[in-house]
Amino acid sequence: MTGSVVDRHLGARWRGDDYNCLHFATDVWRDLTGEDVTEGLIATMAQTTAERRMTRRAVRAFSRLEGPQDPCLVLMRRPRSEPHVGVFMRGRVLHLTERGAEFMEPAVASRGFKEVVYFR
Repeated sequence: MTGSVVDRHLGARWRGDDYNCLHFATDVWRDLTGEDVTEGLIATMAQTTAERRMTRRAVRAFSRLEGPQDPCLVLMRRPRSEPHVGVFMRGRVLHLTERGAEFMEPAVASRGFKEVVYFR
């Protein structure tokens, strides 16, 4: 049940390059769907925040969606900044920020980002 997935991950904490939104989204996705997207998500995007970029290889690892579908991955980007990743479920985005894990409306989660793209 997705409620329990949310509950299990809300206590997660950002630990810089050791554990960030990429690691978190991979863990949540695995817990939610049973699928391991480590190769597609973490391995194709540099794990360190300073080097993280969304590459063509990373995009090809997933199917881009026209809009949010429950569940799916959410990529949020803004100019001159590393991309941010979360998981869309139950009409909200579960993602990890430096403040900790948050489960919020997409419009709130993506505030400050210029582009929001949904993938599966």
